[in-house]
Amino acid sequence: MARSHANPGHGAHGSDTGAEHSHGHIGQATYYKVFAALMVLMALTVGAWWIEGIIALPRLLGVAIAMTIAIAKTVLIVLFFMHVKVSERATQLYAAAAFLGFAILVIITMGDYFARGWPPPPGPLP
Repeated sequence: MARSHANPGHGAHGSDTGAEHSHGHIGQATYYKVFAALMVLMALTVGAWWIEGIIALPRLLGVAIAMTIAIAKTVLIVLFFMHVKVSERATQLYAAAAFLGFAILVIITMGDYFARGWPPPPGPLP
């Protein structure tokens, strides 16, 4: 004789239809597309590093290329893998505020980095 362990009063809590949650769903095909985009961006990163080793690019241009690729990868990860794209509006605003705050810190740091004087190269002075 089997006994049922179901709690009759628990049905109201367990029958969530999701009506009060407005979260969207990201399909598996989208994840594969984002993964492919991340792999392309990784290849661009390696290619930019390889080209910079062959061609003497200005320092500012190399940093700008690397930062642009890194920001693109970060945006893809935040939007899709962290589900910010299908989250509530408040979550999207908090994520945007965090991203903006981090961008401000990076801009301040880069401003200091490029404003410093560079030490002379080692060797005899001309």
